[in-house]
Amino acid sequence: MAKPQKDNTVKVPANRVTPMGSAQRDVVFSEDFANGFAGNNGVGAWTTDGPNGNVWRYTHTGPVGAYSNTGQAIASPTASNGWMIFNSDSANTNWSANPPVIVASPVDLVGGLISPVLDFSANPNLELRVSQRFRWCCAGGADPYHLDISTDGGSTWPVDKSFSMTSGIGANTDSQTREFAVVIAGAIADDASNVRLRFRHDASGVSHYHWQVDDIVIATVPEFELILDYGFLAQYGSQPGLGGACEYHRLQPDQIESPMQVGGGITNYGYADQNNVQLHISMVDESSQEVGALTIDVGTLASGETIDLEDAMDINNMPLPYGKYTCNFWITSDNIGDDANPTDNTAVRYMVSSENLTSLDGIGVIPSDDLFLAAGGTNSWTDNTTDVRLLTYIDVREATTFTGVEVYLANASDPGSYFIGAIYDTTDVWGEMNSPLAETDIRILDDVDVSVRTTAASFLEPVMLQPGGYFVTANMYQESGANMRILDDLTVPQPNAASLIWLANDDNHLYTNGNAWAVRLSTLANVSVQMHPALEGVTLYPNPNDGVFTVQVTSKGNMTVEVFDMVGNLVHSNQFNGISTQLDLSSQAAGVYTVRVGDGTNYNMQRVAIK
Repeated sequence: MAKPQKDNTVKVPANRVTPMGSAQRDVVFSEDFANGFAGNNGVGAWTTDGPNGNVWRYTHTGPVGAYSNTGQAIASPTASNGWMIFNSDSANTNWSANPPVIVASPVDLVGGLISPVLDFSANPNLELRVSQRFRWCCAGGADPYHLDISTDGGSTWPVDKSFSMTSGIGANTDSQTREFAVVIAGAIADDASNVRLRFRHDASGVSHYHWQVDDIVIATVPEFELILDYGFLAQYGSQPGLGGACEYHRLQPDQIESPMQVGGGITNYGYADQNNVQLHISMVDESSQEVGALTIDVGTLASGETIDLEDAMDINNMPLPYGKYTCNFWITSDNIGDDANPTDNTAVRYMVSSENLTSLDGIGVIPSDDLFLAAGGTNSWTDNTTDVRLLTYIDVREATTFTGVEVYLANASDPGSYFIGAIYDTTDVWGEMNSPLAETDIRILDDVDVSVRTTAASFLEPVMLQPGGYFVTANMYQESGANMRILDDLTVPQPNAASLIWLANDDNHLYTNGNAWAVRLSTLANVSVQMHPALEGVTLYPNPNDGVFTVQVTSKGNMTVEVFDMVGNLVHSNQFNGISTQLDLSSQAAGVYTVRVGDGTNYNMQRVAIK
């Protein structure tokens, strides 16, 4: 089976934590693992627990295994002297094979890395910071990585003293090196003199990839420090089967609803409780006129506590006029004037009331410096170069006629590769995914498409979608080594199934992505115009037919004709030197086939229906 292995991210947002230098901090414990398990902390050695504790290893090279490579090694400040890794791939790899392959039945692994007993009684108002890098697969909604704290020397590990370290990063995504930070003052309050830390890999359905940790620092925290971890601006509430509410970045006015779902997350990162905490939200248009506002009262937020907030905000002037809208979020409290780092008290979201596009991704809407992008395409997944389908969920609120599909290309897309856009009902996607509600013509990428990074294809006929949930998809095909790649927007966390990956040559076919492919629905008339047709003057007739049809060209020459079925399999090939040739595919099953005609340099692709 070809396990999905999405490309490395270009960049991933760091945790929103107060920088070490923004307030006075005294370091009371540090560990750089220069001596491996023996420790380089002045206190004592590290140990392991759990049924798979021995998967924790000391390394200078990084992850290895059937689906891992040392190119994803952590880039922590002291990586040169080694670090610790829980290498799930290595433990689930058959190393006797050449090349190594994953074992037939990969198992979920559970194991903890435990510190020596630490005495923090002299100053228990502390934070913990650690460098980490990870990648996990593949259970939807899994939370594999945890920091556990014991205040009885490791005899017990209370659930209420456990912190998730997965940081909202979804399956199959390389987190890159990032710093995790958390206030542990409350967790060690019971007995700060008898503390042990445990980094625990533990999640059902997670058997692949790796978790690397290095450079643990425990230091004092300021008295007052509130952090606005995030703000969100969502449409339609939680959707069945998706795992949450989507944050659309482009919607047409009649698809925008009021009220909108808004909210955010707040952490008290200081050692003092904060009173009268509030989250404020204001949405403005391009002229800074407010179109919606809301304040959510929190009350008292204890030291180290994190709270997630959600409410409904009414929008004025509906339907919203075309244009870009900015939603600002900020926090206040009785002591906000004493905050150690005011720069992390705000957040922002963006959306566009669009004349003709519906998109989950924020490319072209979110400022480019704030975008965090990955990519996927015909060279991203093992043994899947044809009919690679990237899907984006679209919720239709009012019946609308759509005309085509637009995509935003990633670097390394090549002229000559091609795609077919389609719309599927959600029930078909969760089923066989073989009955599109609409399909586009074949769109072959040309030099202009690759240069401007955006291309589109028109549906064979416009399609009216009634209110409900759908998936828009780009079905991509590699051609003579030319690849097509589409950007994946990771900037705003999306529900687990808001975007999907469908692989033709894979046992499971469908995988969740959890981000936002740049695959969009358009209502623009003549959405696609091929700027530079490759091989002109190609005609297929009759169409539809009973399997026997003629291919005719206007320019005589040495031509190759290839016919592919709907999953990209080559079912017929021949050459001719003239202006026409007759094909007999009467032995093939009824259906739609792709016919590619080329002279060795230029190609023309059309579809033919066999009855």
